[in-house]
Amino acid sequence: MASGATGLMNGVWNPKAAIPAIDFAGGMVVEMACGWSTLVLCLILGKRRAYGREPMMPHSMVASVPEQWRV
Repeated sequence: MASGATGLMNGVWNPKAAIPAIDFAGGMVVEMACGWSTLVLCLILGKRRAYGREPMMPHSMVASVPEQWRV
């Protein structure tokens, strides 16, 4: 509704818009593009090389512990 040139809420390109809004966030279009591109990248890269064969300790215990558990 906000992305199309004749969209009901597109206040930038449609002077007759019922709700003259400007969509700065991108909304669902950006979220779907990010999600699909992430899925494709994961399929291309595949599993980690040593996944399941070697223990993979976190590189930083501070970064891996939730903030509410920190002393």
